[in-house]
Amino acid sequence: MKHYVKILGMLTALVIALSCSKKNDENPIIIDPVENVMDGTWSLTSATGNVANVPPQTKFDYKKTISFKSSDSSFIKTYEKGDESKTAKGTFSISIDSSSSTIKYMIILKYGDKSDFVESCSKSQEDYVLNEKSELTLTSWVPCDGPSYVYRRIQVID
Repeated sequence: MKHYVKILGMLTALVIALSCSKKNDENPIIIDPVENVMDGTWSLTSATGNVANVPPQTKFDYKKTISFKSSDSSFIKTYEKGDESKTAKGTFSISIDSSSSTIKYMIILKYGDKSDFVESCSKSQEDYVLNEKSELTLTSWVPCDGPSYVYRRIQVID
């Protein structure tokens, strides 16, 4: 009988040891976003509409850029077509989307003044996702059948 109690005790200790050392993948450690992850100028590289089987547009007769400066959380968005040029300014914030299997940054742009340049359903802010491929994708127009724009960094600010 002592032999069975001894074996049962050892099995219990083994189960406890294994359960305490189990790697917990369900709650990964979240680190603060790198402050300068957005610094620099980002240029529009493609646009996708909500029509199935239509390839993304990659050639434009205009130029759109967003310049981010994390030291004061500011941005300047620029649209240029021929002699026409528009700019809008505001502030941005960054958070991490911990619900996905890869780290994605959620970026929110809030404009300083009311602008018809805001590309979203609400017209008050724009929502972007920065993915692991360093693609900055506008997501705030998609729910109201607007396009999804993809930007890539073309210049880093020191």
